[in-house]
Amino acid sequence: MKAIAVEALGGPEVLHLTESEVPQPAPGTVLIKVEAAGVNFADVMMRSGGYPGGPGPGFVPGLEVAGTIAAGPRQGERVMALTWNGGYAEYALANEFAVFPIPEGMAFDEAAGFLVTNLTAYFALWMADLKPDERVLIHAAGGGVGTAAVQLAREMGAEVFGTASTEEKLKRVKALGAEHVINYAQQDFVAEIRRLTGDEGVDIVLEMVGGDVFERSLELLRNLGRMVFYGRASGEGRVVDPAMLLTNNLALHGLYLGTLAADPELMKMAMDDLGEYLRRKKLRVLIGKHFPLAEAEQAHRFLEGRHSFGKIILNVSQG
Repeated sequence: MKAIAVEALGGPEVLHLTESEVPQPAPGTVLIKVEAAGVNFADVMMRSGGYPGGPGPGFVPGLEVAGTIAAGPRQGERVMALTWNGGYAEYALANEFAVFPIPEGMAFDEAAGFLVTNLTAYFALWMADLKPDERVLIHAAGGGVGTAAVQLAREMGAEVFGTASTEEKLKRVKALGAEHVINYAQQDFVAEIRRLTGDEGVDIVLEMVGGDVFERSLELLRNLGRMVFYGRASGEGRVVDPAMLLTNNLALHGLYLGTLAADPELMKMAMDDLGEYLRRKKLRVLIGKHFPLAEAEQAHRFLEGRHSFGKIILNVSQG
């Protein structure tokens, strides 16, 4: 089968199309003939060696896929699945508990881009215990998780603030339901949010950049505010002074989807709720660009260049 291999950690150029054996399912796993695979920033971090606890050289990246079950009692069923690795290939393995039927009417490319972004956004808002009329700041609102979070937060009754790097992205973020949009490439997002809120700040921040953005976002939380930190795209960390949390009764949550997805009860709750949003047409997968499997390198360059609005998809069945 064709697969994208990372033989050495580094830049996008280390992604190479190779031929390898079709993996064999073990008990508790499912073999999927992949039609499409989602491209996530976690793939970029694993490829470059910046993902905590990530794989070493010699792995096939890809956290999520959509396709058909190739072997077993559910053979032929259209499914989407969390793979954690191995998704950039014509066949991939997934644990049975991480394989879900594709909703009626959803295309393979939409299904391939659904799980990681929507589950991350859902669990972030769930952890933050979002209540109607609360203010939510969503960084990178034009990305995969960001576009999902804007839709979900708006549907939950929040007042949504979104940041993005271009006016075109901001226009589309606003169309998704964000009341306030901020071009972080041209504006100081802290000063702008203070202006928009009469210096009150926000109740919740969804943050995945790290470094200075993380630190300055904490300053925007008002009394009983919550931040959910689900990534570190900048590669920079910060030490949090506990006194900063104490003064305004703040809460800081870390979110790692891998641990949450291993809990069947949490996953059932999330998938039931997300399925209801889909049925009510209150949630959709926004695909920014498709690439064939052989162009995984270009897909990563596109993602790292912040060119995409929504999700990037590899069309595996088309090579």
